[in-house]
Amino acid sequence: MAEKSRKSPSQPPWPLSSFWRKAKEQQKQLDENVKSLNLITQELGNVTKELNKSTQVLQGKVDAIQAPSRPPWPLSSFGTYFL
Repeated sequence: MAEKSRKSPSQPPWPLSSFWRKAKEQQKQLDENVKSLNLITQELGNVTKELNKSTQVLQGKVDAIQAPSRPPWPLSSFGTYFL
């Protein structure tokens, strides 16, 4: 008689409707997370481009500041030995 009260082994221990509801909720959450991560990735790409532009501008300014302290190219390496 104890065996009659048990569920058959082919039936899952939880209702399938509950399983599918949870699966749909998890899929919805995953979709939202993917969308959010895609937006973050795009924003990081934009920030990277802006940083690269700013770095180029700053490097140009540094080069302009340092340029007067450097001798012209022919004198900078071997030319100074022949003066």
